[in-house]
Amino acid sequence: MKRFFAILAAAVALTACLDSDPFLYRYFSMGFVRDDGSLKADDGRIYTFADKPEWNAGERVIAALDATSAVNDSVYNAKMISFAYPLYKQPIVDNGSSAEPDTLGLDEIRIVDAWYSGGCINMSAQIKILEGAGTNIVNMVVDKRGVQSADTLKLVLRHRCNYEVKSTDYLTPYSFYASFPIREHIAAKDSVVLKLSWFWDGKAGSTEGKVEK
Repeated sequence: MKRFFAILAAAVALTACLDSDPFLYRYFSMGFVRDDGSLKADDGRIYTFADKPEWNAGERVIAALDATSAVNDSVYNAKMISFAYPLYKQPIVDNGSSAEPDTLGLDEIRIVDAWYSGGCINMSAQIKILEGAGTNIVNMVVDKRGVQSADTLKLVLRHRCNYEVKSTDYLTPYSFYASFPIREHIAAKDSVVLKLSWFWDGKAGSTEGKVEK
């Protein structure tokens, strides 16, 4: 798992408030639900559950679980602690004509924590919303405008709300997880530098990190 910032210590926080049976290790990860209801986590391991969560095959989830016993080196029996659905969608490729900033949005958004795993750029992020006003739309843009570096992939996180915000309105911070598949954009490279940017509190923000295949 490639990290740009220190990954959120959510699993540690969960440990402090939960009674626990004996387990091999506690794990916090993104992953995909398999046809049989097991979870293929981004570390490549498969976790099976006696009490299967109510989820559907193909869904991407972020989960905290206890691995209770090993079936073999890559398959583990596990107990689910909690799971949630991140925002999961294909990124938009901007080659100078398909993705216009005014349609993708210039409303505030920021990345709190980001990492690469499972062929996706994953993150905890935050937007500002006017509660009950309408819909907020978030997209990841693969920026391919202008001259491109062979070893760099530029990504821009965009937010658009479909309602009017007045200067007197109070906007509430809203935190969420998101995951965008980008494997196809780095598949031909042995390594690539991911450069992420966003707009928050009237300023541009950015971070970058190197991903190796």
